[in-house]
Amino acid sequence: MGYLILFSLQAKAQTASVSDRYSMHLPSNQQSIGKIDVPYFAILPKFKYEFGSVSSVNLGLSWIDFGGDDVVQAPVWYYHGPFVETGVSFKDKRNYMVNKLGYEGFFLIFGGRMNLIHQTDFSAHQFSLRPEIGLSLFSVLTITYGYNVNVNKSNLGLPNGSIFSLNIAYFFSKEDE
Repeated sequence: MGYLILFSLQAKAQTASVSDRYSMHLPSNQQSIGKIDVPYFAILPKFKYEFGSVSSVNLGLSWIDFGGDDVVQAPVWYYHGPFVETGVSFKDKRNYMVNKLGYEGFFLIFGGRMNLIHQTDFSAHQFSLRPEIGLSLFSVLTITYGYNVNVNKSNLGLPNGSIFSLNIAYFFSKEDE
């Protein structure tokens, strides 16, 4: 019984020293399998212009999980995560404050978003849901098509309808620091 416990403790010690030896070469915020990086988190600030049934200009911030590739030096193969945006929308010479919460995900050049949108002129409020699909150039330039679906009746009178979005963004991650 004593030899069995001693052998078990010695085997655990040898296993730990082997895994410690190989894990010391990996950065703490990222792991690598061959040449492909395992995902890590970053902040994605973005500027967005939308035009369609309602037009708007927005600033946003995403907290995303993304992965890239060291082989072809592509900055981002995929990314996904929640975001928040705020800006000004305009329709028929009237301006509205617009706030958005959502989730976005892109793989290679295809992807989409789901937005919950709040628009107000500070006397009335309107909520909308907007699914979007689109194309992305490594997340730096993203073009999407969406359709607003109003969730509540409102005096604002903003219509359901098609929206095209143009996003320009830049990644900030631990490696950029």
